[in-house]
This record gives sequence, structure tokens and C-alpha cells, in this order.
Amino acid sequence: MLPLVAAGATASVMARTVGISVDGINYHLARLCRRLEVPNRSALVARAYVLGLLDPAAWLPRAMPPAAPRVTAPRTIAEPCRRRADPPGRCIGSPTRT
Repeated sequence: MLPLVAAGATASVMARTVGISVDGINYHLARLCRRLEVPNRSALVARAYVLGLLDPAAWLPRAMPPAAPRVTAPRTIAEPCRRRADPPGRCIGSPTRT
């Protein structure tokens, strides 16, 4: 439904495309707006792009495929601290140096 909203489809066009009533479309759009904490359809589309729910490289808009989980190796003690706010050796979870 988000790609249709992003493409500028009206509620009646979306209802015919999805196969539900216009009231059903409006219900789902209202739920999406509440869930994403936005006031209207324009803000809904903007938030969907920001959250990565819509593919910014595609026109007409299309939904992004689910991302594969990132697999990272655990940090070793020898690795430098990656957080700028923490002094070396004081990262959360790393042993303190004396």
C-alpha cells in the first residue's frame, strides 16, 4: 500500500488495486500514520523513505526487500575503541586497563 501512496494513487484506485473497500484503505492508512507517528499521507511517505520501507532508487516507488541480518565478528580486546566519546580502554563491555 505504501508504494501506491508514494505514487500518488487515490484511495479509490488503491482500493481497486488491493481489492478492498475505500474505507478499508482509509483505515489502514490511518493505522500506518499512527504507527509511524505522522499526521498525513505526505509525511507517511517521507517517513517510509527515511525508515527504508520504500526504495529511494526506484520510480515508481516499490517496497524494499527485507534486509539480511548483519553478521559481525565480536570485538577483540586488541581492537581500538570505536566510540569517540569514550577514552581508549573505557568502551562499554571492554575490560579496563590498569
